Amino acid sequence: MVATFFIENDVILVTLTHRIGPFGFLKVNESDTDTNMGLKDIVMALTWIKRNVKVFSGDNKKITVMGSGSAATLLSLLLTTKSNKLFAKMILQSGSIYSPSLFLGDNELEKSRLRKLLAGKGNKVFVHASTSSIVAAAQKIYNNQEIIQRQRPLIPFLPIRESNTSLLTKSQKVQSLHTKPMLIGFNSQESISDIIPFLQNPQLLQTLAISFKFIVPFASGCQFHSTSQRYKNVAETIKKKYFKNGVSVERFLSYATDLYKYPVYKFMKEAVTVNDKVYAYKFNYNGNFNAVKTTSLAGVNVKVKGAANGDELCYLLKCEPLWENYVKIYRDVSNRDRIFIQQITELWSNFAKFSDPTPIDYRGNITWPPMSAAKNSLFHIGRQFKMVNDKSENAMFAFWNEIYEKYYSPEHCENKHDEF
Repeated sequence: MVATFFIENDVILVTLTHRIGPFGFLKVNESDTDTNMGLKDIVMALTWIKRNVKVFSGDNKKITVMGSGSAATLLSLLLTTKSNKLFAKMILQSGSIYSPSLFLGDNELEKSRLRKLLAGKGNKVFVHASTSSIVAAAQKIYNNQEIIQRQRPLIPFLPIRESNTSLLTKSQKVQSLHTKPMLIGFNSQESISDIIPFLQNPQLLQTLAISFKFIVPFASGCQFHSTSQRYKNVAETIKKKYFKNGVSVERFLSYATDLYKYPVYKFMKEAVTVNDKVYAYKFNYNGNFNAVKTTSLAGVNVKVKGAANGDELCYLLKCEPLWENYVKIYRDVSNRDRIFIQQITELWSNFAKFSDPTPIDYRGNITWPPMSAAKNSLFHIGRQFKMVNDKSENAMFAFWNEIYEKYYSPEHCENKHDEF
């Protein structure tokens, strides 16, 4: 990805990479220096940027971190660490610290299973195994039945808590750490790329009516066996909310997308109680650079509205596979995608420079006010840029909070015989 659009707005963009999976988060031994290397890669990069950005005419007091999806989740984790001093503001796209997969894994179990899988291929020591064999083995750590019994997405080798002398400690809390200016949001149909098999063959959705296995969007709380009455009660409650009038691609997308939205929206709602600089958005633009949606719907006959997870990226940064399309719109000053790219990158750039996407001297005809506890409205990014009521998001948030309080909060699930 190339930063042309940000450069045109007088913003320096520094991209960084970090280790993921077992290479970034496998704890090989009990030494904390050997833990969370993926996060520590980010911290090291930010330290270098803060120290050296002046050489590139940058301002180390205005460093803005930006991430999409899992990258946004990792950046929000850094808010709970001393390393939050390395940046001044945040752009979090479709991710937050409340991701339901965080801190669910068992490092010792994952390490044991990885070792066993590698040993089956003749690798008795981690350091002797090839990269490809480690990657392949890491994808087999958890099975579908374990996900069903946990009711959460189980992703191995994610950040883990360390001792109180390390980066990510057990004593850190999220509350009252949201005071940095934030631009945060989600896309209207986050889950498109997750349900490709159902898009390709909608008949598969009929299995939901027979045997509905669900996922919940919060990490903490109880786990119920899929044969228990409480599991069945939760399943029926979810079905009444999303599939009251039958199962369809549209309704399944709504359910799956809300699993993405809830953690981000929870982060927003919590942040506005202590922060008057939270700019919340909903991305719903459809054009020729919605790369994720286009790829996901290749060969699919079902029409799907909205924007997929990650669809905003190729409007903010030049995606190399779409290079010819950028060349075409560059020649047409009235092209809708070109105008949209100019608009959205100016908003993002203004936030990085001024902590406000539409500052006083903004030349556009729109105003993006910050979200507040009293008025929870969202900035709709589509063919039109406008403030919209977040009534549907509020209803979604209330529904899942009720599920949590009724079934998953500790005071409601302790000592239940069907709890897992």
